[in-house]
Amino acid sequence: KFTLTDWAARFSSGDARALLKVPHAAWKSLPSGIRAYLDFGKSRGVINRYHCRAREPWYSIRNIRAGELVLKSLGVRPPLVAWNADSISVSNSLNQMFIDPSTESLLPEEIAIASLTSLTYLSTRIEGHRLSGGLLKLEPREAGRVVIVSPKDDSIRKEMRALAAPLQTWLSNGQHSYATEKVDELLLD
Repeated sequence: KFTLTDWAARFSSGDARALLKVPHAAWKSLPSGIRAYLDFGKSRGVINRYHCRAREPWYSIRNIRAGELVLKSLGVRPPLVAWNADSISVSNSLNQMFIDPSTESLLPEEIAIASLTSLTYLSTRIEGHRLSGGLLKLEPREAGRVVIVSPKDDSIRKEMRALAAPLQTWLSNGQHSYATEKVDELLLD
């Protein structure tokens, strides 16, 4: 589970960044501090970069949606899926995941829990690709092919949700293997 509180703690420690979302508005209507910041970007040539050249106005990104889940797409450890409980917009260093409303699916929290199985870990290793230094990278198409167990039994889904808080603690304490073992016991045994 990833919340605004989690983001704020990481931002305070320097481990997270902020994205500036500037509305599609006339230049003069923007606050002076925002205009000064954008002028600084202009002076550094940001306005000439590909994505900025393709936008009108150059400083405003439209159609930003927050996924129900986020997937860390690059790392040495197995990629983690987190429930985006507060609908936080993320940069492209994370993959946003959207649940297809036309399918019967688990709740976002349940998908995040189910993604902790050793089966999903193996699937990320098969679908992803290795970069130099041993980093595993999952592009959006590759991530879409990753296998996540989807139990239909309501009693198992209830047990999954009951595991959410302990899993959060184990993962926060670096006990990834233990968390995987517990989810495997529930979903794969």
